[in-house]
Amino acid sequence: MEMTILAWWWSRRISTPLAVIYGLYSVCMLLATTYLRYHYTVDLLAGVVAAVAVLTVAPRLIRWWQ
Repeated sequence: MEMTILAWWWSRRISTPLAVIYGLYSVCMLLATTYLRYHYTVDLLAGVVAAVAVLTVAPRLIRWWQ
């Protein structure tokens, strides 16, 4: 879940239309994995929390590293 969200987030840098298409794809993937019972809803929430954590911490780590 986290990787799907991160891939969608960074696709915005490539192109806006691509981000819209990939955003719809990501939502469908998240809903499908829950509907088909591959993951629980709490797994989706954990993936979102992990993705937000990575998106906030990664830029700081990159600046610190450089």
